[in-house]
Amino acid sequence: MVLTDISKFEPYMFNLLLHKIKNTKSQYDSAISSDGEALKGTRYNDDERIARIVVGIIFSENNFDYDKANAKFISLDSAEMEPYIKRAVLESANADYHHAYEKQYF
Repeated sequence: MVLTDISKFEPYMFNLLLHKIKNTKSQYDSAISSDGEALKGTRYNDDERIARIVVGIIFSENNFDYDKANAKFISLDSAEMEPYIKRAVLESANADYHHAYEKQYF
């Protein structure tokens, strides 16, 4: 997860992203179930955290330039946003799994 200043991104688009995550997250449940290292836990259930991951991915793809990243974020339509959401949801579920079982490995 890339640390990102959310205030540098369009707030209205961020709220739309949150709404889209809430409405589409469940379509990735089959990928979480089939993956042996994923779990629906605290990180998976935190939609704002998932939205922050999406913005962080876009920020890193744009060489950590807030202006370029915000322009890209604003330009993405609903369909173009899906791969980012999927990646963030699966990353969150994977982090939940590793957090839940980390004590068994060490």
